[in-house]
Amino acid sequence: MSIQSLVVIAIDRYRRVVFPFRPPIITSKVCKVIIPVIWIMVMCLHGSYFYTARVVMQTDNKWYCTFSWAPEFDDHRSQERYFIFVSVFLIFLPPCVIIILYALILKEVKKRTENGASAIRRQRQREDAAIVKKILIIVFLFLFYITPLTVLALLYYFVWVWHLACGMDKLFSAAKFIFYSNASLNPCVYILLSERYR
Repeated sequence: MSIQSLVVIAIDRYRRVVFPFRPPIITSKVCKVIIPVIWIMVMCLHGSYFYTARVVMQTDNKWYCTFSWAPEFDDHRSQERYFIFVSVFLIFLPPCVIIILYALILKEVKKRTENGASAIRRQRQREDAAIVKKILIIVFLFLFYITPLTVLALLYYFVWVWHLACGMDKLFSAAKFIFYSNASLNPCVYILLSERYR
């Protein structure tokens, strides 16, 4: 969900830097709509867990949490399609949009600095560039957290055909740990990067 918020922030920053004299499109009233929309969208995307997550007794007489699309859907095909959909809309597209918008912002800031500007405007441009760099650090950290698990899941579904290669279960556990640590490490990153957040 944080990556969708960063997309909205990137769109807002882009408009404010590249078109500074146009009225902002993301006002406090618009935020009151955007934030619930982001939450609802993410809940809908992950709402499938209410259907797929099950507690099942295995042959060793122990209970395990498993995911299954049966009996309504083909288990493997549905999971593969769901994984691709979530990967595209939550993992691949948002960082691409953010990186493109911030690259355009940096290009605009550099162009304005080269064309000469007042001291106040140059100060504002330096502040904008610093904010862009901080957000890009957060985006690259998101990619660092999500990439190992995504790559392993791609291999698991489409290369290893639903069977883990020898010793890969420990690598999967490490990738999951890195992914879930995002929630606890993100606030630390914000504290390091933002005086106002501190």
